[in-house]
Amino acid sequence: MRPPPPVRLPNKHYRSREYLTPSEVRSLLDAALDRKARYSHRDYILMLMMFRHGLRVGEAVGKTCGLCWDALIMRLRFSRSISK
Repeated sequence: MRPPPPVRLPNKHYRSREYLTPSEVRSLLDAALDRKARYSHRDYILMLMMFRHGLRVGEAVGKTCGLCWDALIMRLRFSRSISK
């Protein structure tokens, strides 16, 4: 007879919150710009857009549901994520 599986504790037990504080976001953005990489500005803008618009990784860079030029309307300064 197998023993019962262990009971998983709620997320509150493992971490106190499900979001980043503004200072943590600023630290991530600063780290992206401080890198001496070729695409540091691209990474900065991508992370900034993800935080401001609440995009998940798959919505921002995924092959099937990522951002496309068609989804960005620059004249109106409006962007949206299109999921398929």
